[in-house]
Amino acid sequence: MAYKKIDLPYDFNALEPYMDEETVKVHYLGHHSSYEDKLEQALSKTDIGERFDNLIDLMVNYQTIEDYELKAKIRQYGGGVINHNFFWTSLKKDTELRDSNLIKAIEESWGSVDEFRKALKAETLNLFGSGWVWLVKRKDGGLKIVRTFNQDTPWFIGMKPLLAIDVWEHAYYLKHRGDRVTWFEDMWNLFNWDFVADQFNK
Repeated sequence: MAYKKIDLPYDFNALEPYMDEETVKVHYLGHHSSYEDKLEQALSKTDIGERFDNLIDLMVNYQTIEDYELKAKIRQYGGGVINHNFFWTSLKKDTELRDSNLIKAIEESWGSVDEFRKALKAETLNLFGSGWVWLVKRKDGGLKIVRTFNQDTPWFIGMKPLLAIDVWEHAYYLKHRGDRVTWFEDMWNLFNWDFVADQFNK
């Protein structure tokens, strides 16, 4: 199947102390793998693999699928695979925000990096239920913070993700319990700013 979860790009303990090894194992081997399995089951007797070259292509165009039940499964399970693929890829300990183009874009949207951080934190704390908080690049090149619920993705709305915060409880509950404040602070230390800048400058 062309729509698989990525190989984890580091060891399970590589994100310590911000994200603990047990959480990474449960999250990647359990939840992420489950989305992959359920997507594969949903698509097993369809021609979807022939119609869409890759997972991004599928998620950008999933609304063109005529079968309502299949479309709903792709939205949920495909979203779960692609969101987590991006999430794991965008994490790395202790990188620095230093790209001048990205910093300039952040300052144009929020006034300063500190104000951007405050806005991102507020969205993370205020998201009700399960979902994601994203920094995205709009079609006009500007930046925006958006929320998506459940496993909806920025690809649905034509925006390019630059970084993601998983606000499903399984992402943080083993280590942080219900403390989203500390979860956000730890996530801030895991954003791979080199990756974010590379996505922004493409």
